[in-house]
Amino acid sequence: MIRKLKKLWIVFQITFVKPGIKAGEYLRKKNIFAHFGKDCSWHTKNLPSEPELVKIHNNVHVAADVRFITHDIICDMFNHHPRYKKYAPWPFYRGTIEIFDNCMIGANSIIMYNTQIGPDAIVAAGAVITQDVPSGEIWGGGTRSKNR
Repeated sequence: MIRKLKKLWIVFQITFVKPGIKAGEYLRKKNIFAHFGKDCSWHTKNLPSEPELVKIHNNVHVAADVRFITHDIICDMFNHHPRYKKYAPWPFYRGTIEIFDNCMIGANSIIMYNTQIGPDAIVAAGAVITQDVPSGEIWGGGTRSKNR
């Protein structure tokens, strides 16, 4: 209960009181992520359900409505379906997300677990990241292009 209240308070702060760079500084000070670097901006109202699995390095800019997905719940479906019960228990999958220096994550992006976004990379608005993004690349819309 205390953890939920703390998270709600942090969401309130980053949404209404401290947008952008101030939100980044606030999140860094609160130390809820595995790592949160300097000179970052945070424009999304979303916090990962398990922020301790997320590392954000220096000069990372996260736009509005970005989602960090650190787990899935497919195990719930399989563990409670009569056809698959004989194979139960299905494991609960969790994984880390790491965003390296000088990255920009575009609005409405989804970053899935077990991914890294390399230094100087850009994730375009609306992208779904399911694999590592190499350094200096721009990913979005199912395509990528090398940063010039």
